[in-house]
Amino acid sequence: MPAQTALMQAQAASTVGSIQFPGRMNVSEEALRAALQLKEGQPFSPTAMEADRKALLALGYFRTVTSAQQTANGKTDLSYRLVEWPKVIHIRVLGNTIVEQRAIRDAIKTQLGQVLSSRQLLEDIRAIEQLYQDQGYVAHVAQSILDEATKSGILKFEILEVRIGDVVVEGGDRRMQERSRKVLVEVPPELYRPAAVAVDQQRLLRVRGVKDAVAKVETITPDQVRIRWQLNPGMDKSD
Repeated sequence: MPAQTALMQAQAASTVGSIQFPGRMNVSEEALRAALQLKEGQPFSPTAMEADRKALLALGYFRTVTSAQQTANGKTDLSYRLVEWPKVIHIRVLGNTIVEQRAIRDAIKTQLGQVLSSRQLLEDIRAIEQLYQDQGYVAHVAQSILDEATKSGILKFEILEVRIGDVVVEGGDRRMQERSRKVLVEVPPELYRPAAVAVDQQRLLRVRGVKDAVAKVETITPDQVRIRWQLNPGMDKSD
């Protein structure tokens, strides 16, 4: 019987012996064990071991999680080697002009002194962006936050408040386009507000000769968009 086959059969007939977490530094062992399906004394399964490895990684506290097992005398000992992210040593918020600093800090659930969690960080970013959406604006957190945080433990929430960088009016003839540009309010360098752009659409629909106006919003940079208006001519209307 090939050695590999014999090992697989031995593992399949074994139960879980010990479970170790080499590399654990700051994340509690209780939190790690709570994430596992496999427990000591349960039948061992390579599929379950891999699922547990992914579950540990999904906690967000680790750069890498690798698993290993050793079977002897009907017992399979498991180890999940962990490489933790650093502790959070500083949190900074900058670039915000619409949403107050206190509201943003209240939305950030990551705490000083905790092990950085990539999952929690993404939730914090979504919460900040939602604050802007609730006020009718659009903002992003600079992507550099993750690189700096994982290297130094410093969380720098650089808020990129999205502005209108360019407006293009297409369709119809030159005069229709000129008339349309004159009624637009949402133009550079105004902050981008989707609801306000919808109001501009209503203004365009009152322009003589415009039957329909459709806005396409294009990303120029992470903090700038282009609004491209497509005019569809129709019967003349009064300005």
